Amino acid sequence: MTGHNGHVTTGISAASPTGDPVERARRLLLDRGPDHLGTAGPFEVTVVATEERPESTLRRIRLSDGLRSRTFYLKTLRTTPTTRPEQLAAVTGEHRVLVYLHERFEPLAPLSVVKPVACLPESCSLLTEEAAGRGLNLLLSSTNPIRPSGRLRRHADLCRLAGAWLRHFHALTAPPAGGRYDVSEIFGYCEERLRLMLSQPGGGLDLDTALALERHVRRLAARVTAPELELVGRHNDFRPENVVTDGRSLTLLDFTGFTYGPRLYDFMKFWLRLENLSQGLLPRRRRAAALQAAFREGYGPAVDPRSPLANLLRVAYAIDKISEAVDPTLPRPPWSRRLVMANWYRSQRQWLGRVAQGDSP
Repeated sequence: MTGHNGHVTTGISAASPTGDPVERARRLLLDRGPDHLGTAGPFEVTVVATEERPESTLRRIRLSDGLRSRTFYLKTLRTTPTTRPEQLAAVTGEHRVLVYLHERFEPLAPLSVVKPVACLPESCSLLTEEAAGRGLNLLLSSTNPIRPSGRLRRHADLCRLAGAWLRHFHALTAPPAGGRYDVSEIFGYCEERLRLMLSQPGGGLDLDTALALERHVRRLAARVTAPELELVGRHNDFRPENVVTDGRSLTLLDFTGFTYGPRLYDFMKFWLRLENLSQGLLPRRRRAAALQAAFREGYGPAVDPRSPLANLLRVAYAIDKISEAVDPTLPRPPWSRRLVMANWYRSQRQWLGRVAQGDSP
C-alpha cells in the first residue's frame, strides 16, 4: 500500500457464494490454518462469543487443531439498503488502513495495530487476529492499596507508550497534500447536540445556557491558530477502551471511523478519558494528573491541552456525552450503568453551566 487513497486488494476476499460472514470466515481460517497454527490440521473453527453492538456484531472465533489454537475477531457492520454503500466504504477503508499501519508499525515494537486477516465486502465484515492482553481502560481503572506507587509507575509507562503510539500514527498518516481542518465542524456539532438536549425531557439544559455555550464555542473557534488545524490521520475513537495491552506492549483496535483532522482531536479524547479517572478523592485526581503528564510526555510538545482548540474540544466532549444520555436514537444503558454515570453527568452539567457564565475556560 502506498497511500490511503490507493487501491489495495491484498487480503480482500472475492465474492462468496454465501452471504453468511461466519461461514466465509470459517472457510478462510480452515484454508489458512497451516499459516496460522503451523500444522497440517485437521482444523476446527468455532464461534466462542458474540457481542451485539449498536452499529455492528462482533464475534470471537477460535481456530484449533486440538492441541493449539488462535483466536480471531469478526466484525460485521449493520447495514440497510440506504446505509450499505457508506458502511461498505467504512469496512474496506478500515482494512486498507490496517494493512498500511500494521506494516509500518512492525519496526516500532512494542507499539502495533491489530493485524488484519481479510475484508469480506459482500457482508461488510472485517476479520482480524486477536491482540494479546486486555483493555487498557480495565488496567488503568484497577487500584492496588498496598503498593499504589509501583502500580502508578507501570500505568504511567503505558500512558507514555500511548502518547508515543499516537505521535507515530499522526506522523505516518499526515496527508501528503497537507490541508487544514475546518473548525466549524466542531462548533456545528456542538450546536446540533445542544438543540437535541433542549428538545428532550430531562435534557438538563435551559435556552439561556445553550445560547451562552454556542457563543462560547464560536469565540474559542475564532481563537484557534492555523498550525493547530494542520491535518493528520484521525483514529476518531482514540481512548483506552480501544487499546489492548499485556503490560508491556500496546495494540490499537477499531479504525472504522478513520478520517483526517487536527492532532488535538485524538489527543484530547484520550486526555479527557484519563481526566475522568480523577472523579472522587484527592489521590485519584493526583493519579489522573500523573497519567496525563506521562501521556503528554510520550506524545511530545506538538500539542497544548490548554489551547483554544483543546478547550473547544473539551466543551464538545462534555456536550456530546451529556446529549447521549437523552438521545432517543441510542439504546438506553442498563440501570446500573445509568446509576454509576449519574454523578458524572451532574458534574459535567455543572461545569458547562460555569463555562456558560464565563467562570471556566
